[in-house]
Amino acid sequence: SPGFGDFSLMFTYQAILIGLVHSYLPYMILTCYVSIQSIDDSIIEAARVLGASRIMILMRLIIPLSLPGIAAGSILIFIPVVGSFMEPRILGGREGTFIGTIIEDQFTRVFNWPLGAALSFLMLFIILIIIMLSNRFSKSLDESIEFFQSFFKDLFIFHCCIFVPSNSGNDFDVALSILPELDD
Repeated sequence: SPGFGDFSLMFTYQAILIGLVHSYLPYMILTCYVSIQSIDDSIIEAARVLGASRIMILMRLIIPLSLPGIAAGSILIFIPVVGSFMEPRILGGREGTFIGTIIEDQFTRVFNWPLGAALSFLMLFIILIIIMLSNRFSKSLDESIEFFQSFFKDLFIFHCCIFVPSNSGNDFDVALSILPELDD
């Protein structure tokens, strides 16, 4: 091949990785997008008003508040990737040995159905344990998200009461008029 020398990508683990990423990355992007869209803009605006840089807003607000979407996307793509057998078989050839291809071989080539069923059950058991652990993690994550939302709301109101001049004399009402209501 002109320009690439003897570079060969077919039937390698890199080809399998590229194929799996190409297949399942849109699901991860979609769940992260939905999670980021659900972040209230007033929280980000409050951080900007308080002088936070873009990187600080990203690292301390957007990423922690979008962790449920990242966790959901990870679980969403983890399950089919673990069980995939066609992508490793087509892109990896003989090098593409994953748990899905081993289970497929037990049913279609070796005809060892009891071992194939046992490996399938083992894979199912491992996936269920990972889902249960992620569910436990997401419950504590929701509580921390609620804490951060109320903290930034209170911080924004405090900041407006100190730094926003008002003609009415009631700075608390001015701060509440600037900050839209957050959903509980």
